[in-house]
Amino acid sequence: MALRYWVGGTATWDGTAGSKWSLTSGGVGGQAVPTSADDVIFNNASGINTVTIATGAICGTLSTTGFRGTVAFGTNTISAAGTGTVFTGANTYSVSGTPLILVTNASSTSRTITAGSVTEANSISFNINNGGSTLTVTGFVRDLIFSGSFAGSFPNNILTIYGNLTFKSGMTITAGTSARTFAATSGTQKITSATLNLDFPLTFSGTATYQLQDALAVGTTTSRTITLTTGTLDLNNFTLTHFGIFTSDNSNTRSIAFGSSGSIVNTRTGSATYWACGTISNFTRTGNPSVVFTGTNTTASTLTIQHGVTAGGTEDNSMSFVFGSSPTLSLSTSNWIYDLGTNIFTGIITGAATNTYDIYGSWIGVYENYFGKLRFKSTKSVTRYLPYVSSYDIIIEPVSNNTIFALQSNVTYSNLYINRGQFTTNSYNLTAKIIDFNNTNTKTLTFNSIVSFEGTILACNFIGDLTNTTISLTGSVFNCGPTSSDVTLNVPNLTYDTVNVKNGGGGNTGSTIFNSSGSNQTVTNLNVTNNGDGSNTRLKIFAGTTLSVTNISIVGFSASTDISIASTTAGTQATLSKASGTVTASYATIKDNIATGGATFLAPTTAPYNNANGGNNTGWSFAAISATNGNFLAFF
Repeated sequence: MALRYWVGGTATWDGTAGSKWSLTSGGVGGQAVPTSADDVIFNNASGINTVTIATGAICGTLSTTGFRGTVAFGTNTISAAGTGTVFTGANTYSVSGTPLILVTNASSTSRTITAGSVTEANSISFNINNGGSTLTVTGFVRDLIFSGSFAGSFPNNILTIYGNLTFKSGMTITAGTSARTFAATSGTQKITSATLNLDFPLTFSGTATYQLQDALAVGTTTSRTITLTTGTLDLNNFTLTHFGIFTSDNSNTRSIAFGSSGSIVNTRTGSATYWACGTISNFTRTGNPSVVFTGTNTTASTLTIQHGVTAGGTEDNSMSFVFGSSPTLSLSTSNWIYDLGTNIFTGIITGAATNTYDIYGSWIGVYENYFGKLRFKSTKSVTRYLPYVSSYDIIIEPVSNNTIFALQSNVTYSNLYINRGQFTTNSYNLTAKIIDFNNTNTKTLTFNSIVSFEGTILACNFIGDLTNTTISLTGSVFNCGPTSSDVTLNVPNLTYDTVNVKNGGGGNTGSTIFNSSGSNQTVTNLNVTNNGDGSNTRLKIFAGTTLSVTNISIVGFSASTDISIASTTAGTQATLSKASGTVTASYATIKDNIATGGATFLAPTTAPYNNANGGNNTGWSFAAISATNGNFLAFF
């Protein structure tokens, strides 16, 4: 092995000896062009000159320490066939063309590339295409490519990459805490993992696009941080599987391109912050923003998710978070969420009960929120799906009326507020304490299933304003079964399809109230029943108003106290109107009621009807009727 120093001024590295190469620094030229056995050195004594790389340039190792000139690669390459430190760079010289060094030694001896702290413009690409040894790279490089028959290992060192990173199947990547930083400022730079796990931190700090070429895994059992500082992380419809923390808590211009099927899957376990993007000013995302947490967690583990907590949240940069286990999920006061949920999550979601969480997509899954208000705000002309169950408020409040908000299963809610948009039960059953659309905003409502109000400790209320509201109740059945609190139907001038008024059990003291001050309500099919469990069925009509029915049945069980029909104000009558036919009540106490409209209203106090006249009634007949003249049930 010999030394070759460049002393040839501005000239071409080629196959002619000339006066270009010397055995000593700044010495006399005339030595042979370097071979694969020679160590080539460009240094300060080489002058501020341009060395043009010729076809077939080769050396054992190459050093540019102290060189102040330019290495002009053009489209040619340098082959470094030695071992040890095969390249030593510096920040004093420059390169031009497409700088590429091929690292070709086939032995098992370790090799090192010390690229130095160079700028992007003066960085060099390296292609390691042979050998079974350890290949260490430090400093700043352009492309880093492992190819050919390389089957060695790549140890963990701090490294900055301005270009593509390509691994090769069969090689080994050493885990560690030193970060690899991607720092290109333009173009699309590609990352190919060859199904190997990049078990070290990754940082994206350039303004280029970094595009996955295959599925990428980062980390196994030790947390690794992925940091998006600037630039675009393009998943390219691949899955980024990650054990650790994803962070992008800054206001730089940056984005994630998911594509139609790309996803970030976090497999970490244990209590920690998993997603740290508190500030998302100048953050954008495209495609289907899928972030999935699949680590095996229980409620003993608290997962903290921060997205838009501090600043910058919009519908178009909200994110979808889906969980595949049962942790305790911690959300901050403000999280800009696209979809939230899972199909198997059974954990706990924590947060202040006064917090309001904005959801721009759907709530996917079967778990319950125990933590505050969910406000659905999408403005897109699409269908969004509401939670399966909720102990707190569901608020539908899009900016416009474009979005359809639909149930995705039979659900039980505490309170449902519809302030704007389109809502449909989507043929699923809805149980709630409050359904409130009592506003004059433009909205479209469809109830085409069973809607149940089960009043327990808290009163139930179906309240609304039909101003600017299009409502369809075709196919709906409203089941009202109060126990210790009232169920109130309070939508002025509304026509219901079917309303079932029944006893709720448990020593019922609550009533079903048609409460519409100053206006009337209508029911096509009204069924007032008692199942004989010892509790009472109570129906009240707002004093001074009319409840019109097309069909009605009043059927108690065994005593005149089974059913009560009354006005909301004692001593002030309310009106029950039916246009034709005969209504025959059984086991009911009726008071403060006007029966009118053209039908015949019968409430015999004798067996087998056993009704009671509570007083202040008009239009009801409490006289006995024979079996041939009356019926136990209503006639329609």
